[in-house]
Amino acid sequence: MIGIVIIGHADFSKGMRSAIELLAGNSPQLETLDLYPGDNPLEFKNKAIVAIDSVNMGDGVLVLIDLFGGTPCNTVAQLLESKDIYAVAGINLPLAIQAVFARDEMSIEELARNILETGRTSLIDVRTHYQMISENSEEENF
Repeated sequence: MIGIVIIGHADFSKGMRSAIELLAGNSPQLETLDLYPGDNPLEFKNKAIVAIDSVNMGDGVLVLIDLFGGTPCNTVAQLLESKDIYAVAGINLPLAIQAVFARDEMSIEELARNILETGRTSLIDVRTHYQMISENSEEENF
């Protein structure tokens, strides 16, 4: 099973994990790590290494990061060569849930590609969506 680590600012990863578990149930091999004001960058990097190692059972680790270019992302970028990890930044809840459900069904490379597509397609303009539904409904009533 591919391990998953969610990393972000403040309570981002804890909140993401809470939402995942509410919608998908308890998820093994899922760790979280959050960066807080005043955290030491070297200590944060060491915590990231521990989190990654704790979920790596040989199939690799997918690291899901809240924001590209921030300290959590830059920390993970330093580990890309030394660890068996794929990292995706700019995550959302549909992407994270897809990662949890699909990680037993594909390689880590395929999983990374799959969740990137899920993340892209999960963004919806709600107003436009419901206007289209309303218009289609009105057309069907004629």
